[in-house]
Amino acid sequence: MRLNFKKFLSDNKGNIISSISIVLIFSFILVGLLVLETSNYINNNKISEINDNNFEYIIENYKANIPVLSLEIINETSINIIKNKNPLSNSRLELKNRINQKLKEENTKYYNNYKITIASEVLDVYNDEDPFYINVKTRLNFTKDDNSYSSEETCKISVVGLYDPLPFLKCRNIQVENDKINYKNSLKNYLDENTNGEINSEPYINGKSPLIIKECVYQDYTSHGTNGLCENCILNGYFHKSRDGSCYLCRMEGRGNCSHYGLETFIVPGILTEDNRSIVSIDHVIFGENPYPGELIILNNTNSDFNFIFLDNGHKSKYGFI
Repeated sequence: MRLNFKKFLSDNKGNIISSISIVLIFSFILVGLLVLETSNYINNNKISEINDNNFEYIIENYKANIPVLSLEIINETSINIIKNKNPLSNSRLELKNRINQKLKEENTKYYNNYKITIASEVLDVYNDEDPFYINVKTRLNFTKDDNSYSSEETCKISVVGLYDPLPFLKCRNIQVENDKINYKNSLKNYLDENTNGEINSEPYINGKSPLIIKECVYQDYTSHGTNGLCENCILNGYFHKSRDGSCYLCRMEGRGNCSHYGLETFIVPGILTEDNRSIVSIDHVIFGENPYPGELIILNNTNSDFNFIFLDNGHKSKYGFI
């Protein structure tokens, strides 16, 4: 029996068209679903990528704020010490607690703004190998949705530009003149008490020292003894690295000496007397436990406020006067 194909098509034309239509509609629906699914997949990946990038940005932003906030706390604490004339009993612990509190406040802000949970803990505040820096070590944990990140970060905080709190804890009734401290009679009185009047302290009436920590630009310290560099150093109020000077953290405790790698600066006498000996014009000697004398050195500065200092042999050698 032979199939009449034309007659078959003619008799079933309606059914065939309906079947083709159904197939085409189903195909369109399937393609639409595939397109929609592909679009959702791409969009989800984009959203995931955006979320990941946003999470990383928040982390980096937070970490970058730690040294800024730490410096703010150290500066505020130093100013309070100067105003209240009260030293810290344990500068490292107290700064650690204050920075921790500040970071907790920041954590709340970050959660409110970004819905990210941050657990932070300042582990330690300690001396850097370079005495012009303080280290702050922090443990951090970040969580947002399915993302999490943990790390320990150590940032270096420069003390350059901060006030020197030590003179204010050693002497009363001192006067600030621009970027210098004028001790008036207070330094002479302090030295008389600490040397029992055995060393001539009269030159330190109206003695002066720097108010602000600045690192000396003359890194070869022995060059100070030539070409008027010592006078320029004094005029600019520079500080120097010193194995005997107190570090910034110990200065906040009112200690003239400490075991850390620290800082020292010149305290310049204000009155030249007939005596060629007086207490060495270095702050850790003057504010240390046992102030000792040095010999008169006349500088070549035409400014009478800074034309002489007193140094012992050790500091003469350090600053190139031998």
